[in-house]
Amino acid sequence: MKSDKLVVNASPIISLAKIGCADFLPELFAQFIIPEGVFEEITSHKYHDPAIEWLKAQNDQTIIKSIGVMDSEYLMISSRLPCGSLEKLIR
Repeated sequence: MKSDKLVVNASPIISLAKIGCADFLPELFAQFIIPEGVFEEITSHKYHDPAIEWLKAQNDQTIIKSIGVMDSEYLMISSRLPCGSLEKLIR
């Protein structure tokens, strides 16, 4: 059974992509909310990174790249996050 949405930080995507296991994420979650800062952190590398390739392979319905700070959905999701993750979202 798929969960609706997942707010994700860079580390899980980078780590799972490096071991070739990121493809199971879309099987578990319908959409990924990737804060703009997290997306930039993953895609800013100058060398080949499997996480970049994985992100490029996802469609626009799966990946939500940016969140407006006053978005009610953002506020609902962020209220359940640890401070470090919340800080990453706000940037």
